[in-house]
Amino acid sequence: MTILRAIKLINQNAVVTVYNNDIDQIIWHDGTQPIDKNLILEKSKEFTNSEVVLKRLNEYGNSEQQIEFITENGLQAWQEKVRQIKLKYPK
Repeated sequence: MTILRAIKLINQNAVVTVYNNDIDQIIWHDGTQPIDKNLILEKSKEFTNSEVVLKRLNEYGNSEQQIEFITENGLQAWQEKVRQIKLKYPK
């Protein structure tokens, strides 16, 4: 429901129905003024990117965990781990 989340970020009081997370299938209810589609798509992308960043950070581990990984496995192994995480969660 990224489109709906984006709409709510722009206008938390918006009353809408979004079908299939499709920008062209939005029904605006209760006098809610339609929001420009480009703005919705921009906010949707920002929201998705922030989700990706959080997922990546979670997999990287905290600083201490990363240092421990490097100490035990070497810098190249850590760089490969980071590369794999970025492939798993692309922006």
